[in-house]
Amino acid sequence: MYDIIFGRLTVVDREVMAQCIHVMNRANPQLLQFMIYYIDNTAADRGKTYALAKEFGNMLIQNCREVLEAAPVYKDVGVPSGPSTSIDNKGNILYEEVQRAGVRKLDHYVKDMAAGGKMSEYSNRQKVQKNLAQIYKIIKAQNTMKASSKLAIKSLYGEVIHSINMSNSIIREERNRRTSRARRPSVNITSDRPKIAKKETIPFLHLKKKNPMSEGGWEFSQ
Repeated sequence: MYDIIFGRLTVVDREVMAQCIHVMNRANPQLLQFMIYYIDNTAADRGKTYALAKEFGNMLIQNCREVLEAAPVYKDVGVPSGPSTSIDNKGNILYEEVQRAGVRKLDHYVKDMAAGGKMSEYSNRQKVQKNLAQIYKIIKAQNTMKASSKLAIKSLYGEVIHSINMSNSIIREERNRRTSRARRPSVNITSDRPKIAKKETIPFLHLKKKNPMSEGGWEFSQ
C-alpha cells in the first residue's frame, strides 16, 4: 500500500499478485475488518496515488470477502526460469536463474519440457521399436481378427524386437571396429562417417506406462 502511495508501484505485476493471493489465503473476519477501516480512512482526494491505493485496496477487500469461507488454494504466478551461466572479465563462472525464452506461464513450461531436447533424442533403434509398437497396438485392437492371428502377430512382433536388439549389438561391434581402424594413419575416416538423421525426443517430464511387448516392460507415455 505504501509503495502505491509513494509512487514506487504503478503496475500490478506477478510479485504483487503473489502477495495478494497470500493475503487472500489467510483472510479472516478480523483481517477484513482492519482492511476496511484502513481503506475507508484513506483520502482519495489527496492525489492520484492515494486514489489508486484506495481502488486497489477495495478490489483486494472484495476478493478476500469471496474467499473468506473457502480453503486456501496454492497458485503459482511466477515466471518459469532456467539455469544460465556466464563468465565475467576475471574468468569467474557466474550462475543465475533467468526467464526461459518463449515461456511466460507454467503451462508453457510444461509443454517445453514435454517437447524434449537434444539430450533426450531417441536413437534409431528406439524410434523403430516405438513405431512397431504403435502398429502392433492398432492391429491388436481389431475385433474381427481371430485369436490365432493375434497370437501369430504377437509372436512375430516379439521376433522383430529381438532382431532389433541383436542388430543393435552388431552395430556397436561394427562401430568399435571402425574406431580401431580410425586410429591407423593409413585409413581414410571420412568414408566411414555415418550420416546424422533427424531424431525424435523423449520428454524431459514424462510418465511411463506398462507395455509387456516393450523392452524392459515400460514405454514413454506422452
